[in-house]
Amino acid sequence: LNGKPIGTYTGYFPFEVDLEGLQRGRNTLVVKVSSLRSNRDLTHWRPAAYNGFGTGGWWNFGGLLREVYVREIDTLDIEDVHVLPRVRRVGDPAKVEVRVQVRNMTDKDRRVSLAFRVAGENFRFDTEEVLAGNSRELTGTFTIDRPKLWQPGKPTLYPMTVYADEDPRRGPTKRRAAYRLRFGVRKLETRRGGVILLNGKRLNLRGASIHEDDLEEGGALSQQSRRLLVSRLRDLRATVTRSHYPLHPEFLELFDRYGILYWVDAPVYQLSNAFFEEARVRKAAERAVVLTVRNNLNHPSVMTWSLVNEPAENGAELGFFGSGFARWVRDASAAARELDDTRLLAIDRHSRLGEPVTSSVYGHLDALGVNEYFGWYRSVTEADPARPPSALSELGPYLDSIHAANPNLPLVITEYGAEAARSGPVAQKGTFEFQRKFAADHLRVHESKPYVNGSIWWALRDFRVHPQWTGGAPEEYVTRPWHNKSLIEETNARKGVYFDMKKRWRRTKPLLPVGRRPARRALAAR
Repeated sequence: LNGKPIGTYTGYFPFEVDLEGLQRGRNTLVVKVSSLRSNRDLTHWRPAAYNGFGTGGWWNFGGLLREVYVREIDTLDIEDVHVLPRVRRVGDPAKVEVRVQVRNMTDKDRRVSLAFRVAGENFRFDTEEVLAGNSRELTGTFTIDRPKLWQPGKPTLYPMTVYADEDPRRGPTKRRAAYRLRFGVRKLETRRGGVILLNGKRLNLRGASIHEDDLEEGGALSQQSRRLLVSRLRDLRATVTRSHYPLHPEFLELFDRYGILYWVDAPVYQLSNAFFEEARVRKAAERAVVLTVRNNLNHPSVMTWSLVNEPAENGAELGFFGSGFARWVRDASAAARELDDTRLLAIDRHSRLGEPVTSSVYGHLDALGVNEYFGWYRSVTEADPARPPSALSELGPYLDSIHAANPNLPLVITEYGAEAARSGPVAQKGTFEFQRKFAADHLRVHESKPYVNGSIWWALRDFRVHPQWTGGAPEEYVTRPWHNKSLIEETNARKGVYFDMKKRWRRTKPLLPVGRRPARRALAAR
């Protein structure tokens, strides 16, 4: 700012810096952005052949991909508000814990009281002192006697405004800051046998993942593009979505409004065991988990904090988790639970026949995401190179083996899919026809397993990956650099599988009475 550095930042998360040194009249703010990734990046760590910097995963967009704005502060700043409703049993009152981070921007100690307005009712917490130039977390609770619960089909939201009032020992109280949000009350829990309950009913979810990319806008999606993608989820009758990193806040506000549950991954992607043996990588990865939770905690649509996607995915590791990774899962899960004990904690594992189906690290989790591509990728351990690729007929027994090894750990299919870029024979990988049959066949297996609490297709709309991407498709069916497993093409044209899913999902009830198994249906691919 005006030639003097005022801050630096890295990561997938929103941030603020103080504009120290503002002058009257014209000011100049220069922002330098680098999209180079290190070979210890949490998502793009694979060293590029041409310069050794990190690459891989998805297209490495650079720049500021979200809104930038200036906000004015008067004496006190409400930096953050966390609202945690808890219901002991469905039908009980909701005890709502509120944590407010208040910052005193002045060089004088200030007495602060917090006032709340929730759905027309007013609450106030005791006055506390915030020291000059410091931040302090002020906490308190209030009760909603007869809460209306948030869930798919009935996504009840409570509007809330938090006020920070300066309460001097002499003189009138002065209102200095306000913070507005919406929250929801719901009860997430697990039961023996690997069942997830929401508000006392078992989950039976269907949906597709979102990746922020647009043919024209790149990674900096417009409001129109975000709303288009959510409108497609609604048209599909989707009740769950997922992403590899926290999405733009407007996505979550729309999920809240329309009753779509959200399985969010911290941006920690396919790191090998060797990385987790390094203290700096563990620290950075734990920071990613903490910021994922901290920045999205108020949204009732968030169902699961997933710590990492596909750890030990490198074929040479054979699916075994190292001691550094186990230590990190212990610490990261504890840090997440300290912030929020009302959601599920999980990791998303890859699936290869012959690799371990359980691990001691699962003891720190509430649920397990399973990414499965049986009949698409080879999905067989590299320890057995002579074995033929996996087949659809092996998917059911494989899921049974995971459940048998972890009988009380709920499973959610967090990825399945097949590339499709053009029409062709139904038996030909890479065709729309193959994709439609693949979807019907895999959903039929998922629906036959009472311990599978939901299925999430990868992904909703095609996105850029990297110039070497094939996605498992034959060369003549590859459209580099686009990922083509999605239900919608990058042009926004809907594939045939989109309409098949719509027919199937609209008949799938997301909440079932405890003890009732999801109905088994067949869907013919045309």
